[in-house]
Amino acid sequence: YLYVFGGSLVQWSVPFAFVLYFLWTRQFFASCAILFWFGESLLESVSYIADATALAMPLFGGEGMVHDWNYLLFQIGVLHLDRAIAIGVRTAGYFVVLLSVLLCWGFIVTQIVSAFGQKRESAL
Repeated sequence: YLYVFGGSLVQWSVPFAFVLYFLWTRQFFASCAILFWFGESLLESVSYIADATALAMPLFGGEGMVHDWNYLLFQIGVLHLDRAIAIGVRTAGYFVVLLSVLLCWGFIVTQIVSAFGQKRESAL
């Protein structure tokens, strides 16, 4: 399964690893910005997941290639739920994108308020 799931796994895990790295190094704005990338990566997978039953999208590599989501969902017995799974991934992607925007905005506002407060204190 891991070999077949590798493309989506890498697509999702690389930005998520960067989010964790920036959180670990306490670079909070960077982690918020990269969280947006993670949400976008989820959203980019949706049409491919939803195509698992129809097999209408062309596959990279040409003829004879295996549609990884078709294979994975078939193997675990949920191929008939491909569109529902795609909706779940889309919902998660939109949530992560919105969360990242709100966190970035909150971080910026907090920095501005903090800078304004320090400037005001030094003026007194």
